[in-house]
Amino acid sequence: MGLEGLVDYHLHTRRCGHAAGEVTEFARAGRDKGLIEIGFADHIPQYFLPADRRDPGLAMPAEELAAYVAEVLEVAATFKGV
Repeated sequence: MGLEGLVDYHLHTRRCGHAAGEVTEFARAGRDKGLIEIGFADHIPQYFLPADRRDPGLAMPAEELAAYVAEVLEVAATFKGV
């Protein structure tokens, strides 16, 4: 059984600190496998912690959040239908 018509809403990129891969790679793979929708679940910066207690292995650095959002929106426009 293939993945045609299914969804995946739990994708993590390298930005979350504990995964590998880029947004475009996941979008392309999802399209190629027949997924109808994907969602990224990268952990956002740990704003609730003091800067010296934030763990880069658990969440993306605050300075990467804006670029991450822009990248996801750009890739979403490119890979409509996934």
